[in-house]
Amino acid sequence: MDIFKIIGIGIIGTIIVGVLKGVRSDLAVYAIVVTGIVMLVNVISGLGGVVETFSSIIEKTKLDDGLFSGILKIVGIGYVTEYSAGLCSDAGGESIAQKILLSGKVAIFIISLPILNKLVETVVALIP
Repeated sequence: MDIFKIIGIGIIGTIIVGVLKGVRSDLAVYAIVVTGIVMLVNVISGLGGVVETFSSIIEKTKLDDGLFSGILKIVGIGYVTEYSAGLCSDAGGESIAQKILLSGKVAIFIISLPILNKLVETVVALIP
């Protein structure tokens, strides 16, 4: 992932949105979405190494694969909800953005319960 490439896409997208707001404001929302998608695709392309690193950690520590997938899901939900809420907010849907963020927090809480349960089991097993 090249951060300067992503920053450049963001700046160009912002300029395009600014121009479109003055000429055809109805197209500005589409420009926001397209710019965000292009940036997101560039970010996602750099995540392959992260997954490989997590897999290596799992192999070395012999941790449960379910913990690994749960952590990745939590991180993914956090990023996707933040990104989606930002898009809605940029398009004027602040109320919808807040509901997306709340839904993401609830989803993270639900997915974190098995991880918390495993942590408690491990701590209890260590107590004599």
